[in-house]
Amino acid sequence: MDFRTCADLVNKRATCITEFSESYPHAALMAIVNKGGELDHGRIETLIKEAQVHIALNNTKNQLVVGGFKKNLEELSKTLKKENLFSTV
Repeated sequence: MDFRTCADLVNKRATCITEFSESYPHAALMAIVNKGGELDHGRIETLIKEAQVHIALNNTKNQLVVGGFKKNLEELSKTLKKENLFSTV
C-alpha cells in the first residue's frame, strides 16, 4: 500500500473515532500493559468479562486495549493494579 493510501486510512480512522466518541461520551478506551513480559490472557479475559468491557485492539503480546463505559474501565483498572498489572485510562 502506498503512503497516500495509508495517510487517507489514518485520517478516516481518526474521523470515525472522533465521531464515535462524540456520540458516546460515557465510553472510553484503556490500555492493559505488562512491561515485564506477556500478559496472562486467560486472566485478562476473565477480568474483562467481569467488568463488562471488550477487547478493542490486541497490539502486542504485552499490550491490549479494551473499551467500554468509563465507570467499568475504572473498576477494571483498580483490579489490574491490585494484581500488579498496569493500565492507562
